[in-house]
Amino acid sequence: MRRRPLAQRYARVLYDLGRESSELDRLAADLDRVLDVFDEHPELRQRFVSLAVPAREKFELIASVFGDRVHRWVGNLLRLLVRRRREALLPDIVAEFTALRDREAGVVEAEVEAAAELDAATRQRLEEELARTLGARRVRLAVRVRPELLGGLVVKVGDRRLDASLRRRLLQLHRQLATGGGA
Repeated sequence: MRRRPLAQRYARVLYDLGRESSELDRLAADLDRVLDVFDEHPELRQRFVSLAVPAREKFELIASVFGDRVHRWVGNLLRLLVRRRREALLPDIVAEFTALRDREAGVVEAEVEAAAELDAATRQRLEEELARTLGARRVRLAVRVRPELLGGLVVKVGDRRLDASLRRRLLQLHRQLATGGGA
């Protein structure tokens, strides 16, 4: 079975529990905390996901590192992943959980590639324009600088991609000149 549908199921169950109990914020913060700890201590992440480490040791790791510092449902999720040998799903589950929260809050993520850093005013205008165009309450931008674009932007939202870069326009012009202006 592919990872994404599995991660969606785990995330959906946790999300529904959090929503019903009004503890979504706590669960989100704790899930982020778990990933932060694993990012800061890659040796712990390695022990958590390694198939060579016995489940008993992983349960001890969860108890000693997270114990009662995370919501019991987050602890239960970690232990369930260990029992089912699906520890590697954790980052995907957290991403799906975040996506569910964003969807309900009307937040849309957009990936933007620009030839240079965007200043704060440009970034804000772009967020507002994308929010209006997409019918979202808010747009969260992830900006990546790609000097080879020469100018303009490439915006990706979900499966949609808009290439408004100078590089693409120059390539189109080159093709038109090479073919004599035809299609």
